[in-house]
Parts: sequence; C-alpha cells; structure tokens
Amino acid sequence: METGSTDMVKWERIKAGLLCCILLVLVVFTAGVYSLLHDLRSYEDTVQSILTRVDVMTGQLEELDVEGMVAAANEVTRTLEETDLAGIAENVDALVLRARDSLVTAEEMLAQAGEKLDALDVDALNQAIEDLKNAIEPLAVFVGRFK
Repeated sequence: METGSTDMVKWERIKAGLLCCILLVLVVFTAGVYSLLHDLRSYEDTVQSILTRVDVMTGQLEELDVEGMVAAANEVTRTLEETDLAGIAENVDALVLRARDSLVTAEEMLAQAGEKLDALDVDALNQAIEDLKNAIEPLAVFVGRFK
C-alpha cells in the first residue's frame, strides 16, 4: 500500500502545484485587468475633454447661421448674374467720350476768350474809363452839395 500512498501523495503534490499555477495565472490576469481599467479611466478623462470641446464647437457652428450666409451669397450671385455688366461698360465708355468732347469744347472756348482778351485794347479801355471819370466827377461834386 505504500506504493499506492506515494502515488497519491505524488498526485496530490501535482494537483497542489497546478492549483498554485492556476492561482498565479488568476492573480496576474486580475492585476492586468485592474491596470487596464485604470488606464481606461485616465483615457475616460481625455475622451470627456474631447467630447466637451466637440460640444462647444457644435454650439459655435450653430450660432454661425451657415444657412443664412449661403442664402446671402446666393442672393449676391443672383444679383451679379442679373446685372448687365456689358451695358454698364458701354455707358461708362459713352460717358467718358462725352466728358472728352466737353473738355475739348471748353478748351476751344477758353482759346477764343484768350484771343478776345488779347484783341482788347487795354490802353483805349483805360482812356475811356478816365474820360468817364472826368465826365462824372463834376456831377458827383454837384450832388454831394445837397447832402
């Protein structure tokens, strides 16, 4: 029976060794899961921070009224499409031509006025003014006595 009991002790030792190995594996596994959960909690704060920023950005985008901006841009585009840019350019060209013609006419009139001033006999004009003064002066003296 001793061989049977040594075999039993031997099997009991093997069972105890296996049980210790299983317990060791469970302890290592539990430590790994605990470490993983701890790391996930630190990531939870980061993820929460990112989600908060996304919420803030979403709120800011909602405040922008993108649809209103697009509608305004479409209205400007439609107005530009309806504008007769070629007609405006022609009108500007015609206006520039009229302005040039007016300047030419004004220049001609100034030249004529200059010619007339050059033709004016200043000495004769001065003499006429002196004669008028001599003719009116006695009358002024006469009227001045009644004051």
